[in-house]
Amino acid sequence: MPVPVTGRRARRARRPGAWVGWLFVAPAAVMYAVFVLRPLALTVQYSFYDWNGIGASAWVGLANYTRLFTEPELLATIAHAFELILFFSAIPVLLGLFVAATIRGIAQSGWPWPPVPCCSCPRSSRWSRPASCGAGCCRPPVWRTSCCRRWGWAG
Repeated sequence: MPVPVTGRRARRARRPGAWVGWLFVAPAAVMYAVFVLRPLALTVQYSFYDWNGIGASAWVGLANYTRLFTEPELLATIAHAFELILFFSAIPVLLGLFVAATIRGIAQSGWPWPPVPCCSCPRSSRWSRPASCGAGCCRPPVWRTSCCRRWGWAG
């Protein structure tokens, strides 16, 4: 009597061609490893050496890091870098989220915003109610079933 296959083996047995998906990921993973992970690892390695980039290097261990956190000029440079991160990434994102939430609140409140003419007639100057210019051309736009519905992005 055969023993039922359970767990991890059962999942592999059900999907015999699942490894094919990894072939699609492989080129991107190789590029990421070559152009992101390798330079990152080399940067960490170089940080333990005293090297000008041209001549011979000398092992200094953690001396570069102790110098980094004890010299005031280097600490000021790090502080300025974090200020730039704050002003050019965090504040714009938070401001954008606030504006988006405000616009959504206004749109869901039923207030006719943005003011768009109900009528497709170019001679009409009425906003948020049916317009009639007398020429018989005033009718709601195609995407609206009623001209005076509660305002939404596409009616």
